[in-house]
Amino acid sequence: MERGVETQRIETQSVAVQAITPPTDEELKLATSPEALQVPIWFPQVSLKRLQDILDLERPDTHFALSKLPRETLWVGNTDTSFLCSGDTPLTILVLGVLHGMTLISRDDNEEAAALVALDLLRDIDREAAKRLISDVPKPWDQLTDIEVYHYKPQCQTVFDNFYDATEVYATKRRMPKISASCVATGDVVLVDAHLMRFRAENPDASGQTAFVTKLRLISVSTVFRAPRTVVAEEEADFGWTI
Repeated sequence: MERGVETQRIETQSVAVQAITPPTDEELKLATSPEALQVPIWFPQVSLKRLQDILDLERPDTHFALSKLPRETLWVGNTDTSFLCSGDTPLTILVLGVLHGMTLISRDDNEEAAALVALDLLRDIDREAAKRLISDVPKPWDQLTDIEVYHYKPQCQTVFDNFYDATEVYATKRRMPKISASCVATGDVVLVDAHLMRFRAENPDASGQTAFVTKLRLISVSTVFRAPRTVVAEEEADFGWTI
């Protein structure tokens, strides 16, 4: 196995990711066209281009949309845990979808705090990319959830709070307003920043070789479009009625 660079004062190992047969130009054109987008019924058609621009994003600083990852990547880390990298820099994977659910956990007894964000992806090509990258598959009882992104803080009681307002622009975090988790609702179109992590599995595979589990590690959640909110009208204080 090829020796890699040193990261965070640990000796690292780098392993090339298995090559994937790319789709033909015609297949790619159809799969990434605006017509392939599956958006909520309330979504404004005039804003489809912004979604398309995000889904096509390839930035030289290792930020890539889910279906735009470079072909030449490496696993960089130790024998138990590693990150998908370009060179020795972890790739930031951008996952755009409709928020299906979100769970934020804070522990009171020094156990790990955790966050789980579930998304419904907007295109079939992104679902296929997720299947290739991530070990987890949708649960049989919850087929509407296409992808789940996790975040753990061992020995930490702090609730995950990296939420941003990207309704005007998606940019570096210092250029976007930070918002509360209460501002994010199921049905919103959100953009998740994540790293792909690989963990050594507890048991070897069927051939006796070392097995690995891959998961997306949550970095941040940015609201791109807010779903319409239901407003409950308040009754006037002097309003009375009888039956």
